[in-house]
Order: sequence, then structure tokens, then C-alpha cells
Amino acid sequence: MSSLLKDFAILLYSAGDKIDEKAAEFKRMRRERYKEFDEKFSSFKDDLKSKSEEFKEKYSNDLDKIKEKVNEAVKDYSFASKKEVDELKSMILDLTNKVDSMSNNSQKK
Repeated sequence: MSSLLKDFAILLYSAGDKIDEKAAEFKRMRRERYKEFDEKFSSFKDDLKSKSEEFKEKYSNDLDKIKEKVNEAVKDYSFASKKEVDELKSMILDLTNKVDSMSNNSQKK
């Protein structure tokens, strides 16, 4: 019985060593794959950035003209721009705060 336990303990110990070796190998492989992925991703990101800048340089005048035409068309139909909507939101919030403060002051009296 004791020899069986000793053999089992040795087997468990060697299995633990094998598991540790495999874990280290997987960790090394994962690190290498991540490094490869990171290099590919950074090169892809750089390519996209350069293409974006190239596009902006090439078509910036056209984009500006399109923006102007869209703004003119929007003004004819009385649409609000995002900036105008944001201004209105802030004005409404200010008014809401003032009304709340006035109501709080009147309730205290």
C-alpha cells in the first residue's frame, strides 16, 4: 500500500512538472502571438492613419465645399446645427436651475 502511495505521489509530482512545462510553453507562445499581433496591428494603424491624412489632404477643399453647400441648404429649411442645439440645451439647463433655485427660495420663506 505504501509503495502504491509513493508511486502515486511520484506520478502526481511528475504530472505537476509536465503541467508547469506546458503552462510555460503556452505562456511563451501566447507572448509571441501577442507580439506578432501587436506589430501587425500597429502597422495597420499606421497605414490607416497615413491613408486618412492623404485623403484629407487630397479632398479637403472638396469636403469644405460640400460642408458649405450643406450648411446653406440646411439654413434654407431652418434646421438647427449641432452647435445651436447644444447652445439651446445649455440655456434650458440654466433656466431650469434658476427656476429651481427660485422655487427653493420661495418655499423657504
